[in-house]
Amino acid sequence: LSSEAKRVLPMLVTAGGQASMEQLGELTGLDDSVDAAVTELVRQRLVIDEATGGECISIYHDQVARELIKTFRTQMLREAHNAWAKLLIRQDDSERLAARIAGQLFAAEQPGRAVAHAILAAEDAENRVAKAEAGRWYARVLPYVKGAERIRQLRNAARCFHEADHPAMAARYYQDLRQIEEGEERIECLLLATTASIR
Repeated sequence: LSSEAKRVLPMLVTAGGQASMEQLGELTGLDDSVDAAVTELVRQRLVIDEATGGECISIYHDQVARELIKTFRTQMLREAHNAWAKLLIRQDDSERLAARIAGQLFAAEQPGRAVAHAILAAEDAENRVAKAEAGRWYARVLPYVKGAERIRQLRNAARCFHEADHPAMAARYYQDLRQIEEGEERIECLLLATTASIR
């Protein structure tokens, strides 16, 4: 592969979705010459370019992406994820991209910056009635929040998994809440955890 194609490849592997020529040009610094690099990758059957003019470029297959990731240095991947996060945050519709941004920031090992986007992603999933997805996002932020915020996100995770009919996951988070809460809330969490466990 040419050096230009080698610069584009890690950006596509870490994209977390389809990319546009414009995005790849900006991320790699190749600008207009990114087109030739993408064409080379298409010829090598590493990349698919649907040529719609928008976000239409992706790695050929998930298995190809997994194998390619093994060939890149950890630091290179981290930097690529960070570059994607910065680019996506600057988009006009960054709220709609919250899940993708959070995923990029977690992959870049910047959980502190990822938390707010992960919570937005959870709220967006709830609005779409994707309760299990919302529960996963709320659960994802738990290691990085404390105090009242941790209790709030534990409640959100437990509630979403309960509403999504994932009783084992709901029981797990209600059990965690039971250890934190006091009084009636503690008893309520114990009952909910027990009921979910039996189910």
